[in-house]
Amino acid sequence: MDAAPSSAPPCCPECGANHRAGAANSGTTRCWLCGAALTDTPASAALPPPPAAQATAATFSLSSLFLIVTLVAVGAGVFAAAPGLGIAFAILAAPALARTMVVSSQKKAGGVASSPADKVASFFGSLVVVVLVLVSIGAALFTACLTACASAATFQWAGTEAMFVVGFLGGLVGLVLSSWLLWLFWRKRRKV
Repeated sequence: MDAAPSSAPPCCPECGANHRAGAANSGTTRCWLCGAALTDTPASAALPPPPAAQATAATFSLSSLFLIVTLVAVGAGVFAAAPGLGIAFAILAAPALARTMVVSSQKKAGGVASSPADKVASFFGSLVVVVLVLVSIGAALFTACLTACASAATFQWAGTEAMFVVGFLGGLVGLVLSSWLLWLFWRKRRKV
């Protein structure tokens, strides 16, 4: 590295503000911004950036704001047209938007900027995941209710002894299956 003189103008040692042209040579001994004593320190040797410049990870970009405003406008329009669909839209869009913002902030913290197209693609990908989760929950609920109703109809004519035997066997199978799944996924987590 060479020690070439910096072409940056001198700056204030307190606030980092650049001196006005010729301020140090015109007899001015105070900073025009904060009033501190002036030195001939170049701007490259100034204080570290202010906390506002360091806390950019907590901010969001204009494309994120546009995504939020668009979703709010579409949601308001859907809610005005059909309140039931508006509620369904909010249930689907809120988790997808939250995940999109988390992914975007993680990319930003990693030093990779997300383009608006990346954010839209992440939102629709998250929306697909939310829909699949809700469909899975609906299928599981349907299966559980169908099984419960069929069991109740069967137990009505089979007697209460059969109800206890089937309940015990179902609980045992559920315990074994959940233990196996826990062991399977816990082992994969430790390998990573």
